Amino acid sequence: MSGALTDIRVIEMGTLLAGPFCGQQLADHGAEVIKVEPPGTGDPMRVWGQEKADGKSLASTLTSLGVDTLIITGVSTSGCVRATALDACQHGFVPIVVGDACGDRDQRVHEANLFDLDAKYADVVSEREVLDYLAAQK
Repeated sequence: MSGALTDIRVIEMGTLLAGPFCGQQLADHGAEVIKVEPPGTGDPMRVWGQEKADGKSLASTLTSLGVDTLIITGVSTSGCVRATALDACQHGFVPIVVGDACGDRDQRVHEANLFDLDAKYADVVSEREVLDYLAAQK
C-alpha cells in the first residue's frame, strides 16, 4: 500500500488496544508494520471479547470482581475509544471517557466523537475529574 508513510518500517510490540490500533493506523498510511507478539500467547487482542477456556468473558470477569465503571483513554477517539465505550455500555458498565487523554487524526473528528459519546453512551470528563474521582475511592 502506498501512502504518506511508505518506506517507513515500524516495529509494533504493544498489546491490547492502543499499540495494535496505532500499528494498524500506520499501516493504513503505507508503513510496513512488523508485529512482535509474546511467544505462545500472542497479543491478547486476538481473543478480545471471546470466551476463555473456562467460559468467562472479560465482561463476566469484571462483573464478578464488582467492577461497574470503566475509565477509557486511547489514541483514536473515533475508533478504539468509541468502540470500547459502546462495548462497555452494552455490557452494563458505566463508561467514563477521559476527553483530554484521547486523541484522533483530526481535532474536529475528536471533538465530534466526544460530543456524540457524551450525548449517548458515556460520561466524558477531564483528567482532573477522573483523578479526583479515583482519589475519593480510596
